[in-house]
Amino acid sequence: MPRIRKKSKPKRRIFMTLFNILMVTLILSLIIGAGVVYYIVQDSIAKLPEIDPENVILDQNSVILDADGNLLSRVYGNSLRTVIDYDEISQDAINAFIAVEDKTFWEHSGFNYVRMIGAVKEALLSHDSVSGTSTITQQLARNLFLTDTRLDYSPVRKIQEAYYSMIIEDTLEKEKILETYLNTIFLGASAEGIEAAATIYFNKTASELDYIEGAMLAALPQAPTDFAPMFSVERNNISADDIVVGERDSQYLYVYNPYIEHRYQFILELMLEQGYINEAQYQVGMETNPKDKLNPGKFYNDNISSFFVETVQNQVIEDMVNEKGISVEQANNLLLTSGYTIHSTLVEGEQQFLQRQYMEEGSSEYFNSGLTSTLSQFQRYHDIYDDGVLGEESWNILIEKGYFSSSISKPILSEGDEHRYIADVKKALAQEGFAINHPWISDVRPTFSNGRIVLSDGYLYDYKASFDSEKNFLLPSYYFYQTESGDIRIEKNGLLKFQKTDSGYIYLGLGDMYHFGTNPQDRDYKYDGTYQLNYFLLFENGSLSFPNDYLSVSDEELVIDSAAFDDGVIWLNEYDELVIDAQYVNTSTMPSVQPQSAAVMIDEYTGQLKAIFGGRGVIGRYLYNRATSPHQTGSSIKPIAIYGPGIDSGRITAATVAIDKPSYEFNPSSNEPWPVNFDGQFHGPMTVRNAIRISQNVPAVTFGSMIGVDIMADYLEANGITSLEREGSYNDMNLSSLCLGALTYGISPIEMASAYGTFGNEGVHMPWIAYTYVEDDKGNIILDRRDDGGTRVFSEEANYIMTDLLNDVVTNFADPAIIGGGIPVIGKTGTTGATRENTDAWFVGVTPYVATSVWVGTDRNISLQEGSFQVAAFWGHMMKSYHSDLPSRSFAEKPDGVGWITVDARSGKLPGKYTKSTITELYILGTAPSEVDDSYELHEVCAESGKAPTEFCKDLVEEVFLKASHAFTASDRAQVFDPDDTCDIHTEEEKEEEEEEDEKKDDDDKDKDESKPESNPQGRILGELLLARVESLSKTIRTTSTKRVAQSYLNN
Repeated sequence: MPRIRKKSKPKRRIFMTLFNILMVTLILSLIIGAGVVYYIVQDSIAKLPEIDPENVILDQNSVILDADGNLLSRVYGNSLRTVIDYDEISQDAINAFIAVEDKTFWEHSGFNYVRMIGAVKEALLSHDSVSGTSTITQQLARNLFLTDTRLDYSPVRKIQEAYYSMIIEDTLEKEKILETYLNTIFLGASAEGIEAAATIYFNKTASELDYIEGAMLAALPQAPTDFAPMFSVERNNISADDIVVGERDSQYLYVYNPYIEHRYQFILELMLEQGYINEAQYQVGMETNPKDKLNPGKFYNDNISSFFVETVQNQVIEDMVNEKGISVEQANNLLLTSGYTIHSTLVEGEQQFLQRQYMEEGSSEYFNSGLTSTLSQFQRYHDIYDDGVLGEESWNILIEKGYFSSSISKPILSEGDEHRYIADVKKALAQEGFAINHPWISDVRPTFSNGRIVLSDGYLYDYKASFDSEKNFLLPSYYFYQTESGDIRIEKNGLLKFQKTDSGYIYLGLGDMYHFGTNPQDRDYKYDGTYQLNYFLLFENGSLSFPNDYLSVSDEELVIDSAAFDDGVIWLNEYDELVIDAQYVNTSTMPSVQPQSAAVMIDEYTGQLKAIFGGRGVIGRYLYNRATSPHQTGSSIKPIAIYGPGIDSGRITAATVAIDKPSYEFNPSSNEPWPVNFDGQFHGPMTVRNAIRISQNVPAVTFGSMIGVDIMADYLEANGITSLEREGSYNDMNLSSLCLGALTYGISPIEMASAYGTFGNEGVHMPWIAYTYVEDDKGNIILDRRDDGGTRVFSEEANYIMTDLLNDVVTNFADPAIIGGGIPVIGKTGTTGATRENTDAWFVGVTPYVATSVWVGTDRNISLQEGSFQVAAFWGHMMKSYHSDLPSRSFAEKPDGVGWITVDARSGKLPGKYTKSTITELYILGTAPSEVDDSYELHEVCAESGKAPTEFCKDLVEEVFLKASHAFTASDRAQVFDPDDTCDIHTEEEKEEEEEEDEKKDDDDKDKDESKPESNPQGRILGELLLARVESLSKTIRTTSTKRVAQSYLNN
């Protein structure tokens, strides 16, 4: 029976077919998917650069230490980082970061597969980015090697992170990974890394962090800006609700951020869950307010002004450029990012001593003696008790003027106190025009015109007249006019300056302004003429951020569209002044007090900078440093440009003479004599000693012409002066610049102190240094200034003579600089400006302990009331205090190559036959003068009248007279023999009368002799001998008076 084949069911066949197709498709899909995945992964990592995790170099800030190794300042740009080792981080802090960032850190191999797959799946389903998957290793990979895509959370970037993470895990130990991570992570408040964060937030090192502080820091990586426990707020913007936890610097305060609290508590919960803290610690942490843990650290020693720090940084950068052959920009970047340790020369006590001399000791929050002085002036002006104590009445005035909120606590503060309000009080008083009235700083003598201070290149404008009580800017009506259309057109002027840039933007600048608290001027009364002020405050670089939509420039005039009136941007007040709304006004928040001063103290034996003061009445950091900026030197240049080089080169000696007289030879194109002396007088022949002692200009230029400008310039540069201008149409290669200090740029106080220090160091110049050496982050020395042997500028012999001359200047001229105590001073004054006007005043002096320069002047070349003698007195006051506890010490002994010589006092030559007076002077052996003085001549004169004799003069003598060719002054000419100025006593008539009188006298004597016995035979014998001697003398010495003496013996 044939088999009957059973027909399969259609459904099953279809199912199997579809199943097979599906399986094949699935397999093919898996194969293709795997290929696609492989391709994506391969493509994601193929273009990645190779990395070497073992050779990661992290940017870190450099630090400056003082001479004792204490922190002076951190050098940083936008952030701070100090790289430390794993064992320098507290375990509590490590546990806190692991608890929140990567609890499986010690187990995984770079990334968490489960978390990553889940996150990728979530991202694909939600079409969102991948987040919440990064391990600590992945974060490190991102921070180190994927910085350009740091904010990219795509799957591709995650693959790249995973790839780098695996390399890092294969290369580094877990501890090294964690160390590097904690050194790189940003933790808010400019802190890069945990060490910087520990310093900024808690003023401690990372090794000292407890678990609460660790939890606070671990709260930050997710959102450092949002969760940072504190942030910076400008002092002027502090509100009554802000909780101030510390001072960042003189401009900003730290304010507490309460948003950290929830995140911080969450970290504590994780630490408890994972066993890093126990229940008791958890409870303590939960009860602790993060605010109470904050103790902001300082980036610098705030008892030291920033002038020293700036000087150190600039010298390090300059030396790196010179020694490494790199640009200034490269050197600055290395300083900011390479973690150098700079060992400075600063001794804190010495720097604080110098700051105290200017009444500016302590930090910006310290109530110093300067504030006492300033506050007393403010109180006197407002008719309240002027005790210099910041009390209720003073606070009320400052609050009323808008400097402080009415809600402040108004603490009673006085000298010696420290408070965060004090810096703002100093600024407020400056804004009101009050500053330190320094007892040793000269008053200033500005010349006014219509209420403006006259400058050589413009004016300073009255700050008080330029703003109303609401701080709106006021432009007087004579600077502008209004058109028929209502537009304002402003002509070019110095008060409101305008400039259109290439981009079309119109910049509005304000002229520099002056202010002083007792300014009596108003709209009806303006100063005209010269006035004496204790000081004034200078406001610079003001501007108006005026909306450019209203502005245009036409026919060299600024046009403000009339629409600005409609919009309330500008308006006219009752005095027809143009008023510009205060919101557009930008003025200096901290003016500078004038006159200014700078001082530098240098160890002349090592060149080490001991202290520097770059400007008084300044709050803030990195401001204009007048101690390193050049100023005109006046006569203080003479010892280092003329006398030292001249004596050392053998072109002059201390006895060389120049004629102090009106001279036309140095400026033949002029009908006026040049140079002139400060006192306008001329004194005839002057030795080098006398010329330097009283600082005469004519002899100085004469001596300079003997030496030559090239030699003088060479000596100055060998002595550390770097600001000479040798080239160009305006240069210093002339007698005016090198002999009188009228330089193109001038010389800085730091270089003047350094150059004078050469005299104190036996003629060897030690270049000034602000640091001794610099180490890199591995401890290798990359710059070293410790073994500089210096440069011999003057021989020991020339230098000894110069110290003697400069000591004579102090002893017999600039005696206010004498300090006593067995400590000699050598030094020189210097003043610049027209005759009897002082725009710069100097004293540069040296003791066997320190070389110190002091400069006083203004930033706008305005005359001072007092000159260099006032500065010498300040110098002496300062140095007496500095040396008060130091033992007596002398400069070097006289070397064998120096001797004493007697010379004619007038000519400096060897005494001649008729020399009237001599001096004994120092000289270098071999340089003694060989010429004999021939300035004088003999002339016969009447013994009685001292004039040229007539035929009737019986008694004549020979007297010494100055030759006419050697007479240069009125007093000189009085010493010249004048043959036409004859005797006016012995005329013919007087002869007859005299003969009759003699005859009568002889008769009387004869009668007396006949009637009187001889009572003095010895006298008669002496008289006869004397008469015989008279007769034997030369006929040129005939004298009746001598005969009469002899006759008296005969008569007695």
